[in-house]
Amino acid sequence: ALFLAYAVRVGVFIYNDGQDRRRFADLGDRAASLAQSGDYESLVELGRSIMDAAATDRHALWGLEWAAYGAIQSGNRDQMRRLLDEAVRRGAEPHIPAQLHAALGEYASAVGYWEVAVVEPGGEASVPGLIYSLAAVGDTERAQRVIERAYESHPTSDIIEWQVWSHLESDDVDSAMALVESDRIPEPSPWGLSLCQVAAMRAGRHEASLEFAAQALASGIDNAATLDTIRYNRACSHTQLGNDTAALAELRSLAGPGLLFHATKDPDLAPLHSNDEFLAIIDDVPQ
Repeated sequence: ALFLAYAVRVGVFIYNDGQDRRRFADLGDRAASLAQSGDYESLVELGRSIMDAAATDRHALWGLEWAAYGAIQSGNRDQMRRLLDEAVRRGAEPHIPAQLHAALGEYASAVGYWEVAVVEPGGEASVPGLIYSLAAVGDTERAQRVIERAYESHPTSDIIEWQVWSHLESDDVDSAMALVESDRIPEPSPWGLSLCQVAAMRAGRHEASLEFAAQALASGIDNAATLDTIRYNRACSHTQLGNDTAALAELRSLAGPGLLFHATKDPDLAPLHSNDEFLAIIDDVPQ
């Protein structure tokens, strides 16, 4: 979705600028190609070259937006920091510093920019960013209010996924499952699939939960914390289904020890609490 937003902006820019249309159309095609191929470092370099050669602030900000996208996707924090300073100095559209702050983990700062971005024309595209940043700083109630307004006005797939999250945060499992089992999310995102897994697990639908988890793992998630959460929840469902061997394998596969600190108190894992192999896994957790 983020890439598509950039592509739309590039198209508008080219259409409205007749003087350099050919030149910037070529650069836009090249930038889009680099983004699609995952060559984000080259995309940052291209964006910076556009900024350096720009005759107007408008041209420079166009290059900055491509550079910011490349830096965020590559995880280059030094580049993100420099581009953030440049975005603030040049008065870039608020969604750019918002995305950079969020990518740097500075969610409280991101919230302020997202709040400005959502009230601008086309601001609905910034609503998920605002929700995520509010959730990240622990302002769940405010995030839920934003979700509710967005759900009523433009219930896109990502907003519906956030509504599932909101229902789960409120322990309204029935409403969460009603959305999961509807046709409102025809192609869930990897994060959406992990939400569906949790909703089904909390509803006692463990076989369905395992199916959602399998789809989430097959979607190419590469965040270790997210993968561990999915696998831990799979262990819970396997345990509830009596598949102790599969549950223990999931617990052994966790990349980090964090979730295992809760395992001895987790009622979903209660049937394993006296299992020797489970106790050995817990004993191996660094204290």
